Amino acid sequence: YLGQLANRHNISSQTAEHLSLVYGMRSEELLREAGPEGKEVLCPQTGAIAAEVTWAFRTEMAANLTDLVWRRSMVGWRRDQGKQFAEKALALLQKELGWDEARCSKEWDHFLKESSRFQVPSL
Repeated sequence: YLGQLANRHNISSQTAEHLSLVYGMRSEELLREAGPEGKEVLCPQTGAIAAEVTWAFRTEMAANLTDLVWRRSMVGWRRDQGKQFAEKALALLQKELGWDEARCSKEWDHFLKESSRFQVPSL
């Protein structure tokens, strides 16, 4: 199935696996709506793509950036806690949903605060 998904939508096997794990059969719908720009990989560690950002807010009723990174895309559970993905997602949200600088700053601060709760202390 993963190979077919990757071939059908011209995505990497890593992205196909990530989408299948996170969205299951809905990954097909997400990819159909994605368009070429939506297939841009925002998280090289997981294969998460740009389309997941707007999908989370338009389809899954994501509440904020933290919700997107930790609960919707599940990218936050990676070693870097999804920080690279979150930065790119924030730029997309500003463009696609019209978030202003104040909203983006508030979202970023909230994301960092919430993410710090899950940091593993250095030994």
